[in-house]
Amino acid sequence: MFALPEEREKKEGLIGTIVFHVVLFIFFLIYGLSYTVPYPETGLTVNFGTTEMGSGDNQPEAATAPVEPEEQPEDKPVEPSQTEPEAAIPDVATQDDVKTIEVPKEKTEAEKEAERAAEAEAIKKAEQEEIRKKLAAMAGKLNNPTQEAGGGDGDDDEPGDRGQQDGGADGGYTGGGIGNGNYALGDRAALTKPKPVYECQEEGKVYVNIKVDRNGKVVYASVGQGTTNTAECLTKKALQAAYKTKWQPKDGAPIEQKGRIIYDFQIK
Repeated sequence: MFALPEEREKKEGLIGTIVFHVVLFIFFLIYGLSYTVPYPETGLTVNFGTTEMGSGDNQPEAATAPVEPEEQPEDKPVEPSQTEPEAAIPDVATQDDVKTIEVPKEKTEAEKEAERAAEAEAIKKAEQEEIRKKLAAMAGKLNNPTQEAGGGDGDDDEPGDRGQQDGGADGGYTGGGIGNGNYALGDRAALTKPKPVYECQEEGKVYVNIKVDRNGKVVYASVGQGTTNTAECLTKKALQAAYKTKWQPKDGAPIEQKGRIIYDFQIK
């Protein structure tokens, strides 16, 4: 069955319209919706200027920057310089619990020299006294012929009248005795202990401070505190006996170890 010419024309027109719109839609889809990059600027154009307000019809070609008033510097307080070096604080170790330790006072060289001078003076006086006695005895012999002939009293082989001028006729020939020593030098013992023999009417204790080297030799001696009788006839004999005392050697001992000897002088 064949379609009429009118109906065929309608169909062709409809198909042609549809194809035309499809092609047009594709054309707009490809070319009509495209845009440039960057996006075009949009909005309202505003006249350029330099202030919010103005007057006149002479529009300048270039904008002139407004003259702003100069700001006055504010007075700011001067801060101390941070670059100044701070005073160095020494790192001192502190200790709350402080214990007091008594340290024996070390004698100065002047004091030691004074002690040596006093000791030398005492020995010198003792020696002078001995010489004086001998000279006096010799002078007495020359002035007393009876003594030269063997007269006098005594138990010696020498001529003369033995005794002391303040003694008695029935007394002993001497008023002296022997000094017994008490020795102290740490753990070191005294090997030789000479006892001082004296000849005077004196008694008492003489404390002698000593210094001993590692070989056991007494290198220093002086009369110390605690002495009850400072008679020269006692102190001189005590110092002589102290220098003659020999002590036990010790390698590990101090160079000059301090010690003490106490001589107890008693009349016989």
